[in-house]
Formats: sequence, structure tokens, C-alpha cells
Amino acid sequence: AHLATYKPKKVVIVCGENDLWGQNAARTFGDFKVVIDKIIASGASALYLGTKPEPSTKSLWNKYQQYDAMVFDYADTLATNALPTVAVPLTVIDVHAAFVDIGNPRSLYDSDRLHL
Repeated sequence: AHLATYKPKKVVIVCGENDLWGQNAARTFGDFKVVIDKIIASGASALYLGTKPEPSTKSLWNKYQQYDAMVFDYADTLATNALPTVAVPLTVIDVHAAFVDIGNPRSLYDSDRLHL
């Protein structure tokens, strides 16, 4: 409904981390794909910020990596199939790697070691 109302050109999305607590990466990616496909069908493109390695979710980091790999592959597929005159449908920023590159300091996080 909001896509039709506001007609954005670009949608920034953070999606999947909470879902990975209760379901596997493939199911979470399936849900993500539904959302992305709706964004693209509306005429917008999406900018996805990948999962981040929060200190309190260490047990999920492998799932995060599996999920992000599926998202990266999907972004590549969409880019390959996009018309040359159309904006890249899905841009992915590897937030996990960026956090690791700076040492993932706990000072970035709130006291729950989850939220920024």
C-alpha cells in the first residue's frame, strides 16, 4: 500500500535478522524475496543493508552469512536480467564485512549488545 501511495524510487531495507531466530536461512530468504519482488514490481529499486554481527547474536552468525549469500546471489541474478536502461533492481551493502573490518567494537551497540 505504501509503495503505491508514495511511489519511491529507492527503498532502503534491513530485513531478516529477527526472522533467523525462529526459521532457517532459506525460509527467511523466501520472505525477503517476496518483499523485494513487490518493491521492484512497484517500479522502485531496493538497497539492502546486510546482516550485522551483533555481539548478542553470535549463535546466529552462520545463519546470517547463509542468508546474506542468498541475497547477494539474488541481487546478481536480478542485475544480470535487468534491462540496460533500468536501474539496478537490488543493491546490497555487505554490512557484516564492514563491521568486522572495523573490529566490531562493542561501543557501537546499546547495552543489549544488539541494537546500535
